[in-house]
Amino acid sequence: MRFAEFFAGIGLVRMAAERVGFECAFANDIDPRKREMYAANFDATDFVLGDIALLQPEQIPRVDLATASFPCTDLSLAGGRAGLAGQQSGTVWTFLKLLEGMGTRRPGHVLLENVPGLLTSNRGRDFQALEGALAELGYSVDTWLVDAAHFVPQSRKRAFVIARLAPALPLVMPTLPEREQKLEDLLEDLPENDPAWWSDARTRHLLSQIPVSHQSRLEGTVTAFRRVRNGKTVAELRDDGLAGCLRTPRGGSGRQILIQNGRPRLLTPRECARLMGAPDYVIHVGATQAYFGFGDAVVVPAVEWVLRHAF
Repeated sequence: MRFAEFFAGIGLVRMAAERVGFECAFANDIDPRKREMYAANFDATDFVLGDIALLQPEQIPRVDLATASFPCTDLSLAGGRAGLAGQQSGTVWTFLKLLEGMGTRRPGHVLLENVPGLLTSNRGRDFQALEGALAELGYSVDTWLVDAAHFVPQSRKRAFVIARLAPALPLVMPTLPEREQKLEDLLEDLPENDPAWWSDARTRHLLSQIPVSHQSRLEGTVTAFRRVRNGKTVAELRDDGLAGCLRTPRGGSGRQILIQNGRPRLLTPRECARLMGAPDYVIHVGATQAYFGFGDAVVVPAVEWVLRHAF
């Protein structure tokens, strides 16, 4: 089975699809930095770098599956909530226009992935319009909400829209597996003098941002995100054995802090790869570029699970 991936990013959808037995016949993304990471891990011969709006239907080969992990910017809680009318998340309509242009060559299966806000944006009307557009192209639609925490120690809920050319019976989502790994299992063993650990002054500043009621949670391994609450920067802790959802580090707000026995540092790029279910991913770029790539990606075993059970 062959597939085409749109909004390909750093290739983690491809990694999942290849585990299931799919062969990549076409890939597209607009970001040259992500393509650089992609090309270090996969054959990028069929990777077309550029705006999806400039693609023509005849460029897309005949495939069995098309995937689109389109931008979540206008759908996430952190975004402007413009929904599918937004400039970024609205690119899904361009993707559907390509499918329409393929006519009888359109793939028998389509998989869309995005944040849960896709289902509630504009009081649900955005998703209703998306579902209707897929139906007009002949697809029946099922939607699964999957938290990657069932596969890796990271809290990362995502909506998967599963479309199959009609007639197709409704899918029953199977029981999700129980995760075996804990966050500590994926951490690198950095020496005490490693420069990744924060200085005493930087550590004291972070600790001063943690509410007094949370100070008791600092024993063991926890993670933290800085947030602004009532005009004041607060470091909010998570101590349930999971990392928070990895994000792109725009403006520094997306940088997740790891605290081990009171000593803080940022998660390393390798730890991010492990949290995305891609422990052996080749990382040949700097930390900031790696954070962007993984923060915008999918969790490999979660996508693999969906593909195995939906198609």
